[in-house]
Amino acid sequence: MAAAVAKRRKEQSETKEPTSLLDSHKEIIYPLDYSFKAVSVFSDILKEKSRSRDSKAVYDLADDDEASPLEAVKATALRVNNNMLASWEGFIETLDQMIIEPHQHLQWLDLSFNDLKTIDEALLQLPNLTMIYLHGNNIKRLKEVDKLVALTRLKSLSLHGNPIESVSGYRQYIVTHIPQLQTVDFSGVTKADRKVSDVWVKMMIGKDSKETKKPKMTME
Repeated sequence: MAAAVAKRRKEQSETKEPTSLLDSHKEIIYPLDYSFKAVSVFSDILKEKSRSRDSKAVYDLADDDEASPLEAVKATALRVNNNMLASWEGFIETLDQMIIEPHQHLQWLDLSFNDLKTIDEALLQLPNLTMIYLHGNNIKRLKEVDKLVALTRLKSLSLHGNPIESVSGYRQYIVTHIPQLQTVDFSGVTKADRKVSDVWVKMMIGKDSKETKKPKMTME
């Protein structure tokens, strides 16, 4: 009886189809690197080949070296830095085609050195993000930072090299509005930072209060 069971198991193992390269990659989480690709819209990334060492999980290079996209893969990290992205159009749609369940797996996003002018609320569809790099873009309104408050797992954020860096209270604003951050612009958030930010908030509240108490000038 035991011999028959062993024989049957051996036959099953010999006839079992080997796991394909793609299927095996699906079970592994890879970083994807699309930096320095000169892409101007997110959807153009789908035409490019990832620089990561495991890029075969995303593209199958034919003899003519043209990249043919295969199925999406698991990825915790995505680099699209040093490109020419000026808007967030197609951001989530592109991620859905590249990454299996990006809302669950993506934790690290590098969009530095592009020409993005805003922080898009589409990022809130990626609740497991812990690091976002947006330095070297063209973000001009400090209040754009408010859109990231709901990312409760966000620990590291970079925004230096944007016009907002020159705004008075820049770092204090970020530390105050996203208190879960541990690093801002690659510099750790210290207890002193938090104390200074608390003082800054009180000063701003006092300033706003004084402004509202000022008598309004009327022209008759």
